Amino acid sequence: MELLDLDAIFNNDRPTVPRPPDVKPDDLPAQWLAVYRERATIRELSGGLPRELAEHYALLDTLELMKTWEQYPTY
Repeated sequence: MELLDLDAIFNNDRPTVPRPPDVKPDDLPAQWLAVYRERATIRELSGGLPRELAEHYALLDTLELMKTWEQYPTY
């Protein structure tokens, strides 16, 4: 007898969260760590996300920015 996959039935309308990268925030250079922290705070406070999810998306944002910038951001 095969069991039903209840997650597929009831959770298929939930947005999927991208897979976490293998990079941790502590692995980022100092300038990029500042960008990460700023984005996480904005997503949490202005976006209303839970801190853990805000940090997850902030890390994805920061890694994407690092691919397109030729040098470190300056503050």
